[in-house]
Amino acid sequence: MSSPDSHTMFPPGTIKLEERQGLASRFKLSPTPSDDPDDPLNWSPLRKAVNFGLTCSYVLFTFVLVDINSLAYRGYMSELGLTYATFNQASGSNFAGLAFGCLLFIPCVHKFGRRPIYLLSAMVQLSCAIWWANFHKAGELIGVSLLAGLAGSISEAVVMITIVDLFFVHQHARMNGIFLFMQSLGSTGGPIAAGYIIVSMGWRWMWWMIAIFLGVNFLFVLFFFEESKYIPLVVGHAESSDHDQEGEPRYDDDQKTGEPSTVRVATRSTADPRRRRKSIRQRLAFVTRTDMPVVQHFYQPLLILFSFPAVAYTAITYGTILAWFSANASSGSYFLLDEPYQFGPSAVGLFHLGGFLGTFIATLTVPALNDGLIVRAAKQNGGIFEPEMRLWMSIPGALLNCAGLLMYGVGLGKGMHWALLAVGQGIYGFGFITTADVALTYLTDCYPDILGDALIAIVFIRNGFAMVVRFAFTPWITGMGIENTFVLISMLALVTVALPILLMIYGKRARAKTADKYRKYATRQPEEAKVAKPVVNDVSNAVWLTLRGVPGSHTNGIQDEAKPHCDRCTKGGYRCDGYVAFAEFHDETKRFTRRGPGAETSLVRLRSPQDENTRPRWIIAPTRDDDNIFTTHLVHKIFNQHDAEAIHLASTISFHLSQPDANTASDKALVLSKTSLRALSTAYFGQVHHHADLLHRGSRWYSDALKELQLQLYHPEHALREDLLVVIIYLAMYESIAFTVPNAWMQHYKGLARLTAFRGPQRHTHGVGFALYPTLRQNIAIAHIASRKRCFLEEPQWKTIPWAEKPESKTLIDCLHDIMCDVPGLLEAVDSFLAGGDETARTGLCQKALAMLDELYVWRWTWQDTFPGASFPVSADLNMQGSPPRFTSAPRPFETVLWFHDFSRAQEVCMYDSTLLLVLKMCEFLHCHPEPSWKESISDPLLPTQGTRRDIAIEILRMVDYHLDCLQGSVGALMLIFPLNVARRNLELDAEIAWLDQVMAQIADTHGFEMGRAHNVQYKTE
Repeated sequence: MSSPDSHTMFPPGTIKLEERQGLASRFKLSPTPSDDPDDPLNWSPLRKAVNFGLTCSYVLFTFVLVDINSLAYRGYMSELGLTYATFNQASGSNFAGLAFGCLLFIPCVHKFGRRPIYLLSAMVQLSCAIWWANFHKAGELIGVSLLAGLAGSISEAVVMITIVDLFFVHQHARMNGIFLFMQSLGSTGGPIAAGYIIVSMGWRWMWWMIAIFLGVNFLFVLFFFEESKYIPLVVGHAESSDHDQEGEPRYDDDQKTGEPSTVRVATRSTADPRRRRKSIRQRLAFVTRTDMPVVQHFYQPLLILFSFPAVAYTAITYGTILAWFSANASSGSYFLLDEPYQFGPSAVGLFHLGGFLGTFIATLTVPALNDGLIVRAAKQNGGIFEPEMRLWMSIPGALLNCAGLLMYGVGLGKGMHWALLAVGQGIYGFGFITTADVALTYLTDCYPDILGDALIAIVFIRNGFAMVVRFAFTPWITGMGIENTFVLISMLALVTVALPILLMIYGKRARAKTADKYRKYATRQPEEAKVAKPVVNDVSNAVWLTLRGVPGSHTNGIQDEAKPHCDRCTKGGYRCDGYVAFAEFHDETKRFTRRGPGAETSLVRLRSPQDENTRPRWIIAPTRDDDNIFTTHLVHKIFNQHDAEAIHLASTISFHLSQPDANTASDKALVLSKTSLRALSTAYFGQVHHHADLLHRGSRWYSDALKELQLQLYHPEHALREDLLVVIIYLAMYESIAFTVPNAWMQHYKGLARLTAFRGPQRHTHGVGFALYPTLRQNIAIAHIASRKRCFLEEPQWKTIPWAEKPESKTLIDCLHDIMCDVPGLLEAVDSFLAGGDETARTGLCQKALAMLDELYVWRWTWQDTFPGASFPVSADLNMQGSPPRFTSAPRPFETVLWFHDFSRAQEVCMYDSTLLLVLKMCEFLHCHPEPSWKESISDPLLPTQGTRRDIAIEILRMVDYHLDCLQGSVGALMLIFPLNVARRNLELDAEIAWLDQVMAQIADTHGFEMGRAHNVQYKTE
């Protein structure tokens, strides 16, 4: 994957829909789904269809309930003596309820979930239909209209939220189009049916019939509508698949002719099948409560309305076109009853068929065309999608609105043939769908993380406009006449053409200018929205972490009835519902005790007894004084230790991180790094030494650092800062210590890969970026090896540009990383071959695997020449001091262990052996038998050019004692986990595997890394 230009600005809404890979391209899903099967983005098509279908039926009956009232006007007038003014007041009351209801109820949607509000609304609507069927006074008509408006007020905002819950960006226009069509179907199709019911059964039976349908709808929602509110438990990730976004294989015709082609490869969800799905009872729970304040959501929508041009544009456009739609319906229900038309209720209902046909045709064409055009435009723009690409279609839509209103209004005023009026309504219906779909989708694309509050503002303005038009319509017509009124309305509709033109010119600039304000409001959104999609799509998963299960986050745990009740959360400082399945700390809370103050912080100097000239390693011993827990050695561990500039840089950063907080501008830049380091070090020492209060303090720092990091990632310029790489590594290590979710660490490193790719290789040529580069490459390569997916670091620029200024600084470990970065791509290709490949493909893969094996042997030979005698055997029963080794699990499956003069050499050989095992395993799968490149007899026990895979795995095990002896009291044992897992899959004897499992458990117990336990790490190395 080629890196995007690191200087490109990505304001809110700008995303990368397509990545280039040579001649091929990858279509990217946005937002990226998580690996949770209960994530609505991962639901099956049938499950999504049922949920969205019930939502659409709810919208349909809501607008039927709102718009059939006009059909009964003649019955109201003859039976109850109501005037046209009273009728318009009732209609205005209905729109007032629609306007103010969303301000009242949408915050409750975030607090209690979508499902309970849907159910409450459906039940109140049913009650209103029954009341309408039995009312007798003008006051009752106004009252029931107001109540029905309040009940239906969520029909627009919540539906848009549901679309964002269930569907991806490239599907939004189509889903919005379906929603708008159902809205139009209720407004036009409902009156058609209602007219016939009035003629045959009377106007009261019109309301009884809709009551029956609303009752059936309520039952369907009660038993089949699932809660789509979702808060991720762990990091989301995505993998590549040779399928398009609909799940079917897709190949261009050019492939058949041998010409270069573009293969669209969708990014698909990787829902983890091991994760326990919610039960039916949980999926249909009446309330999904979130512990969050909602007060700000009663006033924040109006602030957002006046803060973001895109929100104001959508509110004005959507509000005006629906207000004119309301004026159409109101005028038709009155003027079509008189001369020259003399329509009855059924004829008035049938008259709406013109508008229905216009909206139907637009629904079939406009949304799909809109989505197709933006994909094409993004492809022409280097894969970058800008929301303003959608606005071109709003110009013909606005012109059609103007033309349709003129045809209808002038024709109605002059008494022209009803067919001309119906055609005018059809044209307006087509323009209505076009402009509304563009406006709503544009908003969804620009500001997805504040969509809830933005929609409240839009619905409020939309119904506010309609309310004003309805209340003022009677005096307006009286003063100007019907013809002049609609001429003025059509001109106002034409003015809206200017709004999208302005946004096409200044929209991106406005989004960039309001980015900081957007981030501010995004952090104040409900919890399910705050698990955010950072604005830069390439770093959208960089740290997609969740605060669920963290003591400082004040969130409830997730219930899992399959797990017995326990008190771990109470002891660990959590609040939960009694059953905790995910994101829990290591279950060692029974050993949590409050100890007295420990010794003061002290520096411990470790030397290898065999080599007095070895540079000493400094670490800080743990202490009970939280203010003194600044683990300088953690900083050194992640920096390139073979480069003098990097060592100096690490020492400088270590010094600053160990200083007290200050308020100067320069010191504030270190706050995030310091907070994340404190979170890691405090949790590490709390886990290893069983201090509950340290774990709590670490979790609070983790929560603070995570929130600030998410804010930083929203801004593309901030996302390029080197210190964010350090912060992400710290937080990923924190979760490796604190959480037991399998493979959560891998998702963090994949996120780190996205951020690294976004930065580009040029930003790793010097400074912190260069110093971190070896650590980044190793972690990213391991994550891609574990998932068996090709890594962008295999491209030549990532192997050359960082050392272009000083080629001599490229070391042997850097060369080994070059080879490691090629392994994931070969693994993916082997998997593809094993799934169904021919002999030609096998031959090509064998050549690549054997070439990679030769590169490894060359590297190992060079290493041997550079560091002769770097290792030596030691008795497995004694360490270098002649005493029993610190790791006392026995019996070992070998007689001697390997000791080194330099810890760096041990790490290099360990990683070499792991890579060698992977390549040899691939050769075995491909049935190609490598010949050793070196025939000489080598005495070095670490050069297994003629050994079996089990021999190599045993060599890794023989290095464990040295690693654990050197890494006591530090987090360096984290890097042992990958080699040990690779070795485990190449052992043959049960005793060897059992001993290795004890080693991994020891790493978890004494070094704090829960991911070290065998059952918490699941590599795809088979």
